[in-house]
Amino acid sequence: MNRRSFLATAAGTTAVGLAGCLAENDHKSALRTEIESRGVTVTGMELNDGLVRVAYESSSESANDDLAEVAMAFVERVDDGWRVDRLEGLARASPDMVWHAEAAWAREYLDGAIEAGEYGQRISETMEQTLILDEGDAELNETDE
Repeated sequence: MNRRSFLATAAGTTAVGLAGCLAENDHKSALRTEIESRGVTVTGMELNDGLVRVAYESSSESANDDLAEVAMAFVERVDDGWRVDRLEGLARASPDMVWHAEAAWAREYLDGAIEAGEYGQRISETMEQTLILDEGDAELNETDE
């Protein structure tokens, strides 16, 4: 991951304030909206037992920036009180990449215990190329808890 890109993105992040405590579906919808408002196209999303899975379009040229946008949108949801454990990302690029971010990391970032660069580094350590043999395997259902 390009730390400079991640830091620049993190520094430019603005908080989206939504009043009150949101329901799970509201958080899921807000996450999709936040990601897409950052210029990343979401192709699928699942929420099951504290695990959020997001598939999104990317490219080899924009993979780091797109990942940072998705990861920071997740921070926004955690900041707004979403009680989930983990975000798993599937970047539909060439090659496809999978990665994850723990909600605990997002909370540490929000609390100032770690900097944006450390948050990004933790995520980059989880990144792996993946091979999707069947397009059906890459599709995420629009399911809820």
